[in-house]
Amino acid sequence: MPGKNMDLNEHEKLRYSRHLMLPEFGTKGQLLLKQANVLVVGAGGLGSPVLSYLAAAGIGTIGIVDFDVVSLSNLQRQVLFQTNDIGALKCEVAAKHLQAINDHISVHTFPERLTTQNVEHIIRKFDLIIDCTDNFETRYLINDACVLLEKPFIHGSVNRYSGQFALFNNLLENGKRGATYRCIFQHPPESGSVQSCHEQGVLNTIPGFIGMMQAHVALKWIAKIGNFEYTILHFFDGTSFQWNQFVVERNEENWLGFPSDSAALRAFSYDRFCSSPSVEINSGNLKAWMKHEEILQIIDVRQPGEQPVINSNRVKLIPLEKLEAKASELRPEIPTLLVCASGYRSKIGADILFKKFGFAEVKSLVGGAQVLNEYLKGEMP
Repeated sequence: MPGKNMDLNEHEKLRYSRHLMLPEFGTKGQLLLKQANVLVVGAGGLGSPVLSYLAAAGIGTIGIVDFDVVSLSNLQRQVLFQTNDIGALKCEVAAKHLQAINDHISVHTFPERLTTQNVEHIIRKFDLIIDCTDNFETRYLINDACVLLEKPFIHGSVNRYSGQFALFNNLLENGKRGATYRCIFQHPPESGSVQSCHEQGVLNTIPGFIGMMQAHVALKWIAKIGNFEYTILHFFDGTSFQWNQFVVERNEENWLGFPSDSAALRAFSYDRFCSSPSVEINSGNLKAWMKHEEILQIIDVRQPGEQPVINSNRVKLIPLEKLEAKASELRPEIPTLLVCASGYRSKIGADILFKKFGFAEVKSLVGGAQVLNEYLKGEMP
């Protein structure tokens, strides 16, 4: 990011005078905000208050990632936009509004979807990432990229009348990094079990409130105000006005399914990971599935010596009772096929690898070794 004048001019001193009056904050805190580079992913219901408060507070450089355009249904809660903005790119409209709020800041826009191919390039430039997205695929992508690049990030999400937020992967007072999104949510919910705002609605003040709290956490962290001794997930129930706070420990056992390096991140399919797994696969769709996959690992969960023998060096023998102990020897980010005699034991194994170890895509072959042999011999129609 371009360098900035790290003094406050007279206009800035007046603009931020209420900050400067705070003894714990003062000029030092304001200069920390001015030096900060913050990326906000999503300029919608959560992103609107986050971006507005960051700009007003004087965050020196703000990045906005959003590929969507403003629609009429956005205006109920996405308060950065107006009726005459409909059809325009959200990130571009948001940037203009932020510059109108504060002409002392720099705003950079990324009018594109965050993907495994661009995420590292984009977030590498920023000190803090704020997740204002509304889908699990991007949440896990942000989490994994931030862990790999050692970036702190602030999660926020809303559901009807409630919401939650937390600062993840930041350096704690003990010098260790805090918990991550995967430390709480190792796996995404079953497809369809959690509906989005456009499917079940949300009261417009909830994303406003949670987004404001995300911005509050960001300002506290950047200006070094308060303690960050633990990772805390904050949950707010807007119907009862009840707050719940949960201390979250870093749990790297929950990371067994997440990409461990840049190459694995680029190859990881978050769409598959966040979709409801269709665990079983049969002879009717095996051929198409096998041809579709460039990389594949095949695991035989039978006992040594069971018939028929599978004549392929692509197949690794790991008896079902040893699967959990041997899971670390496998690559959870690539598609995995499990076989046995019929499909019963392989289905148990597939459930273990998906639910306990976070494998991105794992299938159990109905019909087992005999069906696989037919495919390998080219006898499958």
